[in-house]
Amino acid sequence: MLTNPVAQNESERLRDLYEYQILDTPPEEDFDEIVRLASRLCNAPISLISLVDAHRLWYKSACGLAEREGIRNVSFCQYAIGHDDIFVVKDTLVDQRFSDNPMIHGESGVRFYAGVPLVSPHGHKLGTLCIIDRVPRNITPSQQETLAVLGRQVVKLMELHKTRLCNDEMAALHRLQQKEMTRLGEMQQRVLSILAHDFRNPLLSLRSLLRLMPDQPQSSPHPALFREMAHQQLQGALGLVDNLVEWGRLQMRTPVSAERPYALRELVQDLLKDFQAVMEMKGLVVKNRVDPSLELRIDKDLLIFILRNLVDNSLKFTRKGCITVDAVLSQYDLLVRVEDTGIGMPPPILNMLFHGQKRIARKGTLGEQGSGLGLSLVREFIEKAKGSLQAESQESKGSIITFTLPLR
Repeated sequence: MLTNPVAQNESERLRDLYEYQILDTPPEEDFDEIVRLASRLCNAPISLISLVDAHRLWYKSACGLAEREGIRNVSFCQYAIGHDDIFVVKDTLVDQRFSDNPMIHGESGVRFYAGVPLVSPHGHKLGTLCIIDRVPRNITPSQQETLAVLGRQVVKLMELHKTRLCNDEMAALHRLQQKEMTRLGEMQQRVLSILAHDFRNPLLSLRSLLRLMPDQPQSSPHPALFREMAHQQLQGALGLVDNLVEWGRLQMRTPVSAERPYALRELVQDLLKDFQAVMEMKGLVVKNRVDPSLELRIDKDLLIFILRNLVDNSLKFTRKGCITVDAVLSQYDLLVRVEDTGIGMPPPILNMLFHGQKRIARKGTLGEQGSGLGLSLVREFIEKAKGSLQAESQESKGSIITFTLPLR
């Protein structure tokens, strides 16, 4: 038997074949009609559209044969794709090239084979349109031309199949883009609403406070109260601006994984430094229980944004006690837990905490201004990253916020 022929451009040929995404697809009438016509015009009991995979033949369509695939290294089609024109074996038993081929023995053995290569527009031979008979015979020039014409029609059908797939993918991408545009449009409306109300109100309050303050601060009966009220209004406005700027920055970039793994404990420790003044003022203890050996490649900016908002929220609503940040790693996800001993939330607020359209704005234990924007954006980014977000809370006992992010 001949040695197994493999083309020099085999990898390119297979890549071209796989781009059609046609292997292992269901039968299609357009292809079935071609093999039936080939059998009828060539008086052959068996005809196949055979695609030559790396180690097998897969039949897109078959007439007179129940099997859907065969073994490549004993097939005739693997030799047919090595020819530019039709490949004919008139009698396999007397042809020295195939006299010991296991496919030719027995009553159902192959005695006659004729196949034309299916040549892609890139010039790669992807498979064959072939006819098979159980008795030795020949094929007329007219039948040879018929097979060649039908073979070209098979390639055209494969091209149409690929075009349909491409169009379907483009349509799916368009739907995703439309969905994303709708989501961004809704978020922009929310941002405009926030700017019109939550950002404008603190500035108006600050302006009123400045007008009420006397020209000589020492003559005011409550100078400290004026300063504290002004400070709270400014802090609320600045926090809102920080979140909006960071949200815009993250929206304008493609999420990326860190080139090198980084230690999550160090990231949390650096982030907690930003809240040092508030922690000292309230007398709170913040515990970083993240394992020092836990390393990640998850988008660092995204993780910082989420953690900053969750820690800030816990600090705002914790009057005494501690806040704990912990994390565990599974095979597929990172799970982070932010727990506090704060004032907690009643069920109505807990149920709407991460609601897509409603923001829960409450003042903190020291009267800190809140817009609810931070948690809303946290929910948005976690959902976009295919993660999850959960909250547990009891009034006067504290809250636990848990989120997951996929590692890939």
